[in-house]
Amino acid sequence: MDNNNTYEWLYTSFDRELTSGQKAELEKALAGDPELRKEKQDLLEIRNLLKKTSFRFHEGFAGRVMHRIKEEGGHVIEMDVSSQMINLFRKIAMAGVAAIVILLLSIYLTSGTLNKNSVLGVDSFSDDNLVSYLLYEDIGE
Repeated sequence: MDNNNTYEWLYTSFDRELTSGQKAELEKALAGDPELRKEKQDLLEIRNLLKKTSFRFHEGFAGRVMHRIKEEGGHVIEMDVSSQMINLFRKIAMAGVAAIVILLLSIYLTSGTLNKNSVLGVDSFSDDNLVSYLLYEDIGE
């Protein structure tokens, strides 16, 4: 019998259901190995103690731990999604503003002006040729 598998099955049995073969092997190993039975009893005691204990950390604990890790030269991956989203939004917004500025400059250079009609890409409409514009007809002025 593989002793490593037996201990793995023992630890796993606390969190999920073992297969029938694994369960039978574990029961057989527990019956024949007092050290394994002691390990199981110790694990049960630890689990019961942890269930009764509630953990509370002082405010700022996570920040202090991350700061200490950085001081020790470790690499900390930031998990603050909101600040990452704000930074991403800023980059996208700056790219959008740059695209709008480039568009307005190209309109100005091609039309020679930045009036409403040149920005919208239309000429002045009159009642006489409105139907023709709607029907996409070329009326030739």
